[in-house]
Amino acid sequence: MFTHAPTAIELAIHAIPTNMLPDDDEQLFTFIKNSIHNAMAVTNGSARDLNKYRAARLSNQRTSVVVSVHPNEVPILLPVLFIFSKRLKVDKTTHVNRYTQ
Repeated sequence: MFTHAPTAIELAIHAIPTNMLPDDDEQLFTFIKNSIHNAMAVTNGSARDLNKYRAARLSNQRTSVVVSVHPNEVPILLPVLFIFSKRLKVDKTTHVNRYTQ
């Protein structure tokens, strides 16, 4: 069966204040999707915390979130995004696994 290769680009949004994020990790996608769409009219396909350990995230004042967007929308979000009344740095992510090292 033929399937299309994924074309979404993952971007890391850094220094998001942890007190701005929802208490429930399940609500992160909806919260980030709405925040980015309201600020830049860009729709992201997914959102996840860069650090998967909730306790470690909450022990810091800021955290990073990874979002996937359509390749045409990457230039809109790079190099900074203004949300939560702050300028947040945005970088393309690089996937690393044992075969690419």
